Amino acid sequence: MPTPSGLNLEREELKEPLPADWTKADLKNVTLYQQFYSMPCVKVRAHLTYTLVHFTAREGKKPGSDYEKIPVLDVNGRQINDSAIIVKTLAPIIYGRPLTDEEWHWEQRLTYGTMIAAEKTCFGDATDLKKFAHYVGFDKGWHGFWGLLIPIAAPILSIVIKKKLDKNNPGLLPLDDYLKEYKAALGDREYFTGNSIGPIDVSFVGILVVFEKAGTSFIKAALQKAKLLQYYNSIKMRLPNP
Repeated sequence: MPTPSGLNLEREELKEPLPADWTKADLKNVTLYQQFYSMPCVKVRAHLTYTLVHFTAREGKKPGSDYEKIPVLDVNGRQINDSAIIVKTLAPIIYGRPLTDEEWHWEQRLTYGTMIAAEKTCFGDATDLKKFAHYVGFDKGWHGFWGLLIPIAAPILSIVIKKKLDKNNPGLLPLDDYLKEYKAALGDREYFTGNSIGPIDVSFVGILVVFEKAGTSFIKAALQKAKLLQYYNSIKMRLPNP
């Protein structure tokens, strides 16, 4: 069901598409409502920075919006919700072409499968949970109280988070399975679209790079196991810091 204001919900495309004649030069007022450490927000930032779209990032939910999740992207007065929908909607403008059917399949698979499985792997491990909490800053400033609790509570929190993610995502596969699927789809290609970086390559790095930044132990091991670490690094080194 749409929000009362007619905004799109998660997995729901815009009721009114953006103008078909818009080009990147037409993107004059772009604001991303985000959290800097949020995987879908990092992914959207990666696309905007890679395609050289000027934007303003604002921490937190969009004030006054009926849609109360992040990311939210305002583009020339139009609001777009859900990171996968943002990528699909902007692709014709910032990449010069729409996503192919295969790309759209993988954009959804990465967003609603791989990313959540990575969250479960990270937050389901007490040690990596503590590393991520430190990266976010829960042991600094007004978060300091929670920073004191996390080392003690992390083993219990990791169990609670895993159960919640499983409950909210029935049929969620292990991260290794998603990465194995992606490697099979990628095959021997240098990039998903062939010889140049495309939107799915950017999304792949965008959903995972924050775990590396946080210093977690699982992400490089998982990529290495899936024979995707070299691919991941080759894209990451060509992306501006998302």
